Amino acid sequence: STQSTMAVAAGKRAATALIAATLITATTAFHIPKNQLALHAGLRSAAANDSSAFSSDIPTPILEGGSTKAIRLRKQLQEIWNDPTNTSPIILTGPKGSGKSELAEEIVYQLPSWQTKIVHRLTLDDGIDFLDTILGTASHPGLFDDLSVQANTTLVLKGFQSQHVDSKDSLDRRGELIDVLDTMVTKGQFYSTYENSTKAFLPRIVGCTQRPPQYFTERCGKHLNATFIKVPSFEQRKSDIQAIAAAKIKLLERKFGLTNIE
Repeated sequence: STQSTMAVAAGKRAATALIAATLITATTAFHIPKNQLALHAGLRSAAANDSSAFSSDIPTPILEGGSTKAIRLRKQLQEIWNDPTNTSPIILTGPKGSGKSELAEEIVYQLPSWQTKIVHRLTLDDGIDFLDTILGTASHPGLFDDLSVQANTTLVLKGFQSQHVDSKDSLDRRGELIDVLDTMVTKGQFYSTYENSTKAFLPRIVGCTQRPPQYFTERCGKHLNATFIKVPSFEQRKSDIQAIAAAKIKLLERKFGLTNIE
């Protein structure tokens, strides 16, 4: 019927618009509204929480392509998944808009189940608004106090080491949170204000940052026990764009129940 044809056409237009927006941002970044708690528990982020986006048989489109950089990226991730006993931090480094957040979700989804009984996600900008809740105070333990003893937990840090600030107060507060995160990544430790002592931080960390690996090794030395993955920009992967777009189209076709989107 005419109505059915119009509905299908409208669906295709909506899907095409979503494809364009997805390719522009090149990520399914998870952002928690300011009026919600910054540390969020769940098996996947709200932006990635459906089988059409992340499933065992359909990896993130960011991994598609036949370029040398794409092949290396897939190889690095496979090495992580092939080592189920490793609990060292995984740091994704690369320019803004390169798909680090989407890759972080793929990494978490493929990690051993014993490491991801609980997955927490922290966006640095939101963390500043809830610093006392996250880090704790002298009179109350914080969320990191609770997390520190959970070896079956993964903490995903997005916007890690972000440089944007709005005020001097934001700079100071951000610096405090960054110092804590630095210590957790480089030393596997967390200073508890509530207990007034330094304690081991057991959850596995998956972080996204624009900082190069040298930033961390300079702070900790060459013996830093972390896995760094350099995520190339899409400008460096021009030959992969068509394959990435085709993979994203397939995900959207599944999500909206459409076929032959062009």
